[in-house]
Amino acid sequence: MELLIDLGGTSCKLALANDLDNIVEVKTMFKPQDLIQKITEQITEPKLSKLKIAAAGHWNKEHMLEQSHNLANYVGYPIWKELAKYYSAKVELYNDMHLAAMGEAIVGQQNKFDNLLYLNLSTGIGASFYDRGKIFSQEYSPCLRLDLRPNPRGIFYSKSSDKSIEASIE
Repeated sequence: MELLIDLGGTSCKLALANDLDNIVEVKTMFKPQDLIQKITEQITEPKLSKLKIAAAGHWNKEHMLEQSHNLANYVGYPIWKELAKYYSAKVELYNDMHLAAMGEAIVGQQNKFDNLLYLNLSTGIGASFYDRGKIFSQEYSPCLRLDLRPNPRGIFYSKSSDKSIEASIE
């Protein structure tokens, strides 16, 4: 059993992979500890194999948020490690714009185009570029970097060594 989580600046959506008709939406809490409590109250399935997460912001390889205007209290907090420990599950973490661009290209546009630029104006501002099965996003490309910054100090570059992400998700 897999728990799907979409964490945004305003709300967090939860669903079990085998029950996509039953999506639970909760407010994104100010403190990550409070969101963990809310998630564990809503999803009581004791045996989860994976947490598949689409989350706004810039996450490092240790699943720690490095930068976010809308989730500032989550920066440096091990929210996914704590949830993974609670559910005894593995974590797969993706940038929400990567998945949104892939979903629009594959499902929304039904693979009619080789490439697609996806822009999202929501609690935050995001962009991702889908090109022939690969995702290029603001995390990897400064030309796609869109963000709200309270104190901008130049372009933020990800510490990731990857240049792109394969569009197929297991």
